[in-house]
Amino acid sequence: MSKISIVTAFFDIGRGNWSTNVSKNGGPLPHYLQRSVDKYLDHFKRMCEVDTEVIVYTSSDLAEKVQVAPNVKVVVYDYFNIHNELRQRIKAVQQSPDFLKRVNPYQVRNPEYWSEDYVGVTSLKAFYVKDAFERGLITNEWASWVDFGYCREDNHLPATRKWEYDFTPGKMHLFNYRYPTSQNDVLVAVLNNVVYIIGGVFVGQKQSWEMLNESMNKSLENLLARNMVDDDQGLLLMSYLENPEKYELHKMELTQDIEEVRSILRKYNKHE
Repeated sequence: MSKISIVTAFFDIGRGNWSTNVSKNGGPLPHYLQRSVDKYLDHFKRMCEVDTEVIVYTSSDLAEKVQVAPNVKVVVYDYFNIHNELRQRIKAVQQSPDFLKRVNPYQVRNPEYWSEDYVGVTSLKAFYVKDAFERGLITNEWASWVDFGYCREDNHLPATRKWEYDFTPGKMHLFNYRYPTSQNDVLVAVLNNVVYIIGGVFVGQKQSWEMLNESMNKSLENLLARNMVDDDQGLLLMSYLENPEKYELHKMELTQDIEEVRSILRKYNKHE
């Protein structure tokens, strides 16, 4: 297997201001939501130590800042204007009393339920990878989505700084906490912020990314039509349930420390 290319994206959606002093949906934001642009850039710089090409979609004002290493390819992408119609549709659902009253009250201050840009940016993860293939920016057979801020510590990286793994060809590879069984799992996930499939990393070949992009778009439209929204984790769940034979799940234990969950690049790696 060749190196696995990494695709990611970063847009400043104001997360540096998501402090406990801010109230959303009737109460203060959880303390763990706040993260500055500089903190994200620190995490991204660490990820770029992996010996592979890293394609990052970002806004024009951040393009120079994310050019942190020779292996980084920057795509200037005007997310806020290009997807403004989608942003407004998401916002309308998030502000709908009928939707909010269905959401678990202990979860309603998480950004899935009030930030149109959190949902909008994360819903496009498969699009960014598909688009990078179409632009000819991905030169390897396999590509991954990896969250911009995923590598928070050095031990989240492969010690060798190489990433190759014999994933099954022809499948989209997802990492899951729980095994989905029915469409009822979608309601559980969307309304209770329950994670079935992890959104931080997923891996596939070009055709699988094209399939996933189409399926995630369809899933988001399905939710909006039902006056609901969710981020990438809900859309990945819906996509998997639509065509489970096109995916391969890699189980992560719920009892695992979060630091282990953030070590997928190291754990699924033939060099480690």
